[in-house]
Amino acid sequence: MCANPHRHTNPTPNQVCVTPAGTRSNRGAVGALVRFHQVGRTIRRDVMPRSMAQDFGPTSCTGLYEDGDVDVEICWPREGDGRCSFHRRLAARQTHLITEGGARHADGT
Repeated sequence: MCANPHRHTNPTPNQVCVTPAGTRSNRGAVGALVRFHQVGRTIRRDVMPRSMAQDFGPTSCTGLYEDGDVDVEICWPREGDGRCSFHRRLAARQTHLITEGGARHADGT
């Protein structure tokens, strides 16, 4: 079975995607924990190593409980500084690139 390389490139209307990029830790942010917070609920995603045999990769997507923005928390792998970064009001229907210790932006901008 081949991985679908386009799986996370076009989030659905009620979905948001985050691609963490490590700088102090490993470049792929493997081992990072991504938490999506919306309307008092939290969804957890672990960043797994990329594999062509499995559909894992650095992009974490999740469906949202309701339309609107979502808050995202990323706890970076311990090889870096092991700290968590918080990103408020990320827009749905986008894939956001978040750099460890840096800014965030939507892909394609």
